[in-house]
Amino acid sequence: MDSDLTFGAAINFVTKCKNELKWEDLSKDTVMDVGCGYNFYCSRAILHQFPNVGRLIALDMHPSIIMKTRLARDEMFKNKIISNIVQYCAADIEIRDSLQTYKGSIDKVVSRNVFHQIENKELAIENIYHLLKPGGDAALLFFLDNPIFTLYCKIMSMEKWSKYITRFAGYWVLSHLYVQEMPEMHIWLKVWGLWQSYKSSGRKSLVLMTDTTKLISPYFPGKLEKNYYKNVMQSVGFQEVRSEIINIPLVYRNDEICLSELLQIIEGIFKIPGERNVEFKCDLLECFKNIIGSKSEPVCYTTVGLFLFAVKPSINLASENESESS
Repeated sequence: MDSDLTFGAAINFVTKCKNELKWEDLSKDTVMDVGCGYNFYCSRAILHQFPNVGRLIALDMHPSIIMKTRLARDEMFKNKIISNIVQYCAADIEIRDSLQTYKGSIDKVVSRNVFHQIENKELAIENIYHLLKPGGDAALLFFLDNPIFTLYCKIMSMEKWSKYITRFAGYWVLSHLYVQEMPEMHIWLKVWGLWQSYKSSGRKSLVLMTDTTKLISPYFPGKLEKNYYKNVMQSVGFQEVRSEIINIPLVYRNDEICLSELLQIIEGIFKIPGERNVEFKCDLLECFKNIIGSKSEPVCYTTVGLFLFAVKPSINLASENESESS
């Protein structure tokens, strides 16, 4: 079941995009959702606010997410896939070669809660600029600092607990027909170093194995300087850049409530033996409190987020900027 709160937050983000960038009729526009994720929250929010959108491209670096679109439970989303209004693309916003199909063809790029998973944010912003048509819009929302993500990395790197990370081996087959239908898969097979294996299989099929640990998102905190990313966008060539830092204070009344919340957040990542549960819980809480610098109750911390809105300039100026950066 979808989280109403998460989908509601995606709706709020799209509403803010609509207001900030004066979106009205998107019936002739191509919109790209960078980092669509398994639940396609932002993609679906766009469809619910703009049901007549011309085309919506759901992009994610994990090809297995492409398979998930066939299991979508949102009827509008499912119908838009069937009618080819919603299309999907396996590509990495940090690898420009994987994005060439869409260079200069996108009217609006949105990305919600993804950029904190991207190491080279500056390159990703530059690639978004190259994806957009002249006059196109970019709207980003991501965490500059979130102690929960730091906790993920810390607890998973602890040797005594890393061996209990749940591993669900997942197999999926890339058929020859599927690779033919998705030209960008050629690039990804090469990026993964699997192109030779695919060719040697007679280009019939290729079985890949994944595990959940490879799908747990990395975390790269952002620069906290007030105008850092605004300046990055302007240096790439964007105009009308607006940035808004949001601080979200969170409070747990006591350690017990905090621990309960942390256990829910990491549910499914670890399979701890019963006899070590108490030790794990103590380490989890202690690790988190050390990260946020909390020594007593209540447990208080703050997450820091950033909104960025920008417009690629008109065709003359845009072409000048692109020729300089090429």
